[in-house]
Amino acid sequence: MLYGLSIVLIPLFLGYFSRISHPMILHWVNRIVSLCLYLILLVIGVSLGQLDNIVEKLPQIGSAALVFSLSIHTCNILSLVIYDKWQPMVREVVAQDKMPSRLAQLMMSLKLIGVTILGGLFGFFTKDFFVFPSHASSVVLVVMILGVGIQLRNSGIPLREVFLNKRGIQASIIFMVSSLIGGVIAAWWLDFSVMKGLAYASAFGWYSLSSVLMHDAWGLFMEVSPFSTIFPVKFYVSL
Repeated sequence: MLYGLSIVLIPLFLGYFSRISHPMILHWVNRIVSLCLYLILLVIGVSLGQLDNIVEKLPQIGSAALVFSLSIHTCNILSLVIYDKWQPMVREVVAQDKMPSRLAQLMMSLKLIGVTILGGLFGFFTKDFFVFPSHASSVVLVVMILGVGIQLRNSGIPLREVFLNKRGIQASIIFMVSSLIGGVIAAWWLDFSVMKGLAYASAFGWYSLSSVLMHDAWGLFMEVSPFSTIFPVKFYVSL
């Protein structure tokens, strides 16, 4: 538990309290964070490809990811829709960057899937003579979280404004509770333990983080399954 917290909180706070304002450095930080996401997917794919009896385990991983995705996302959407009906938000028109097109978001999802498949193929065809480091994803994760901390520092949003945002806090609590409820429902359906169901759901969207921690706790099967639920999220957003 302490190890899991340390690899998350220490680099996050180190990044946040690093005073970096040079545009070129910030540009490369953004690039590195994006690259780390793909590297984590590649590592997961390689580890998955090196599993014994991978053909038998893929349907189990796919079914678990599908059930958890449907359960958690359904609970999230229903709870937030009810909350918005109960307390409608007054929207303010502010200047913002142009949102990427739906096609671009869909292509991003396909790129994530493609990197994972590429890693799986590499792992499958090299498992007899290449042993992949078991904690490689943890190293990449630490680098990514450090970059995320730097991004938060330079986002222009003070922490005071984040933590004292009443509606944001309410929506976050509703999202967290509904995610945990969805995780418990999916665990009951799949005959998993309640603790595994809660662990699945407790990423709250940050599956690149939770997948690494769940690998340390329960092995590769539990690492790949929660990360697989990020692909439906990307697909839903693109619709």
